[in-house]
Amino acid sequence: MTIPFEDGFMLLTKWSEAGSLLNVLVNAGDAASTVFSARITTLSDGSLWFSMFDDSGNRMSETIINLAFVTSWEYRDLREAPEPTRTKLRGLIASTLELRMQSTTQVVLCEIGDSA
Repeated sequence: MTIPFEDGFMLLTKWSEAGSLLNVLVNAGDAASTVFSARITTLSDGSLWFSMFDDSGNRMSETIINLAFVTSWEYRDLREAPEPTRTKLRGLIASTLELRMQSTTQVVLCEIGDSA
């Protein structure tokens, strides 16, 4: 479902404060895509920073998303999916937040784990 900026930002804030590990897909149309697991380390009205850490807790890399280019926010919760989908994804994905950008770029954040 499409949600307003405020609701999307509130969800990002929740994940940031909880230190939630997210699977992140960044798809730049036909140009490139990448998938990684990371935590939100910085969040402001204008930007979203993800950091990836090694097993010792050392920061390995960062990815920055410019929120000014987000044109829509799409939220999906596993609790609202059809039963076959819930059964298949239970324990893997609790919810997703898709950030659609002005270009063909999209960023999909997957909250790992069970939905409550």
